[in-house]
Amino acid sequence: MQVTYKVIGELKKKVVPDSGDINLPAGATVGQLVAGLGLPDDLHLVAVVDGRRYKQSDVLQDGQEVVLVLPSVGG
Repeated sequence: MQVTYKVIGELKKKVVPDSGDINLPAGATVGQLVAGLGLPDDLHLVAVVDGRRYKQSDVLQDGQEVVLVLPSVGG
């Protein structure tokens, strides 16, 4: 299946290119997408899929758009 991804914020420094399409096996999860982009699994990412927040264990569907961002912390 094919999924469109886009990384924003600080993640742009870690993923090249910062947007595009990636082929994943059917039934792949957000975590598998993250691994496929070469990101470590210990990052606390926020994944937004078609406007809804997804967990790393949530299964993706063919044609979905995934936006990945690191949550900001400030004070």
